[in-house]
Amino acid sequence: MNRLKRLISTMLSVMMITSLTFGAAWGATPWNAQIRPGVSTGGDQTDFTTDLFIPVAGNEKSVFFLNPHLRFDDNSGNEQNIGLGFRTFLSGDNVILGVNAYYDSMESEHSNRYSQFGLGMEVLSKWVDFRANYYNPFGDDKNRVHHYDKYAFASTSLVLKEGYEAALRGFDAEVGVMIPGISDVVETRAFIGGFWYDSPITEDLNGWKARLEIKPSKLINIDVEYRDDDVRGGDTFFGVYLNIPFSIDEMSKGGNPFKGFPGKKK
Repeated sequence: MNRLKRLISTMLSVMMITSLTFGAAWGATPWNAQIRPGVSTGGDQTDFTTDLFIPVAGNEKSVFFLNPHLRFDDNSGNEQNIGLGFRTFLSGDNVILGVNAYYDSMESEHSNRYSQFGLGMEVLSKWVDFRANYYNPFGDDKNRVHHYDKYAFASTSLVLKEGYEAALRGFDAEVGVMIPGISDVVETRAFIGGFWYDSPITEDLNGWKARLEIKPSKLINIDVEYRDDDVRGGDTFFGVYLNIPFSIDEMSKGGNPFKGFPGKKK
């Protein structure tokens, strides 16, 4: 509970600093900001996360945005990410093309700190979504962990093997479709993807993943994912997230940032 309170307090501070800085610099955009708190469990670990989508410049067709993200888990690990991205409408506003770049910093449950950068792209539409990401660690990517020997999944690309813990360089991708029929009642998308990681402590990790993304409303997102690779085996993960729009413009003016909730734009 203390960790969750710290997460919420930190994210509110990030929201305030960002709103004052970027809201004053660029002013209002046609796009709502969004805060996405959530919890997920799987692989003997429960994660508490908060994600922010913060538009800093744009018009009706395109937007530049910041994407801070925090994660704490019940094994004393934590992670901080900051990303910069761009999205634009194509094909008569039926397709969104996006690119992004991230800096990630993670402290594992064994108190080892890892840093990496990530590059990504996405193509989103009503019926089909595609995403791909590349990750590359900075500096030391391997540490000794005494009296510990197992393979394990982590929220970012970490692996444990024979007393060593290492960050992984690699690539993942997924493609998903909205399921007809079911989505007439509850919007549901099915995704299939793969990941390919180079490991400094064991053989390379190649695997696949499948997930369902269920949206009972604009506010709630439910995620069920299964991952499997040829080193660590398989694990199932369950997550629930809230999608809450807020206005940086209203916030910077001292007004109610959730005015007009749920809003018209994500």
